[in-house]
Amino acid sequence: MVALARVTAASFAICGITIAAECILSGTGLEVAIVGTIFGALIASGAVPFLRAARRMKSDLAEHPLTPENRRSRRHVVGAVVAFCAINAASSCSYRCRAV
Repeated sequence: MVALARVTAASFAICGITIAAECILSGTGLEVAIVGTIFGALIASGAVPFLRAARRMKSDLAEHPLTPENRRSRRHVVGAVVAFCAINAASSCSYRCRAV
């Protein structure tokens, strides 16, 4: 779960930075660069709650280690989330490929 929160935080940060960089480097004008930077910063700031949650989970796990049953249950949940994301990405990609 800690890794999942960190990956989500990294995704928000990368998306925000990419949006800001694309708007700055597009060369369409100062207004676009400013608006893109503002929206990029807002999106990147979405990483902060996930990083805080990851830190909180890590400290909680250090204080109260998981039992083997809890560890199996947590791995099952993380596996289900990763499988859902993979299926969602694959179906989105196949839909886009058919549209072209």
